[in-house]
Amino acid sequence: MRKIVLIDDDTLIHQLWRFAAADSKIEIDCFETIPEFLKKARKISKDSEVYIDSHLRGDVRGEEEAWRIKEAGFENIYITTGYDEDDIDVPDFIVKVVGKRPQF
Repeated sequence: MRKIVLIDDDTLIHQLWRFAAADSKIEIDCFETIPEFLKKARKISKDSEVYIDSHLRGDVRGEEEAWRIKEAGFENIYITTGYDEDDIDVPDFIVKVVGKRPQF
């Protein structure tokens, strides 16, 4: 089963991704903050796809904080955004910048 983690401070986005995953073989966990995710990260498979919103609450930039997720052992890290991907400077370890729509 494909495992996806979404880190986004917009609970409507959580609902959209969960709804899209409901009829598929995708398991999804949603978190509002990176620290919230990191508290549970030990129980989540390291080969999970992790999607992080570029703009999180408190002016936290997902692409700037993604290193914390990489240090926790995750490799499949994506940045989600509603903006043009060329406007975002991402670290080399980010797989790709994608839109806010579910990526499955």
